[in-house]
Amino acid sequence: MSDKSLSIMIKAGIICVALCGLGMCVFWYPFYSSLCALGGVGPDLDPVTPAQSVTAYVMLTFYIVTSVPCFAVLGFSWKVASLIAKNELFTEKASVLLERSAVLLFADLAVFLIGNAVFCFTGTNVFAVFYFAVAAFGFIFAALLAAASRFTGKAAELREENEAII
Repeated sequence: MSDKSLSIMIKAGIICVALCGLGMCVFWYPFYSSLCALGGVGPDLDPVTPAQSVTAYVMLTFYIVTSVPCFAVLGFSWKVASLIAKNELFTEKASVLLERSAVLLFADLAVFLIGNAVFCFTGTNVFAVFYFAVAAFGFIFAALLAAASRFTGKAAELREENEAII
């Protein structure tokens, strides 16, 4: 498989993940926030109180704000995929992009986990297991980004040394 075709496949994957993330932000989070604030669905619900409205907006804002760094990571990934197409993966630039992605994702995961724990303890997070599973997958992905950054940086150093010798 050529570098260009690998880059195209990675970019196609990034587009799919971005579309799923956009769907989460536009459809799932508003529905989920209102569902949690109201406590369910059906014709026999009590009228919405101001506290429930505030809870719904706080949850919606939290989930959308914690989604923004994920889209930034996708942007960094797109840049790395472009470097792959140019056969420039093992460069310091790629290593820096991967490291920034990992740091950003680790920081976002910390905020996401703390926020979900707060929602869980206040009794408003009815899908806590799902969100903690998402955080676990995010942690694995961030760790893989950190490892890729480290190994890409080492490969870039070796490449520079080899070019200097030749």
